[in-house]
Amino acid sequence: MRRGWKMALSAGLRGCRRVLSWVPVLVIVLVVLWSYYAYVFELCLVTVLSRAEKVIYLIFYHAIFVFFTWTYWKSIFTLPLQPNQKNMAAPK
Repeated sequence: MRRGWKMALSAGLRGCRRVLSWVPVLVIVLVVLWSYYAYVFELCLVTVLSRAEKVIYLIFYHAIFVFFTWTYWKSIFTLPLQPNQKNMAAPK
């Protein structure tokens, strides 16, 4: 009886840990989305008056934004690897 209880508790804690491990990712995504709104809509589309400046700002921002999004996606969804013991040996 007690063993089943411990296994259920352990599975519950694993599930809770798995959900909580995504909290930092969610916070970063929310900050990025807020900064996107602030830069694109509030600064570029509302504040900047020159159409040429808007286009230049938006092109550079979106280029950097795509690179950031791609690298963040890769860092989140790439599984961590352990170093190979063979490669860790001292050079000859």
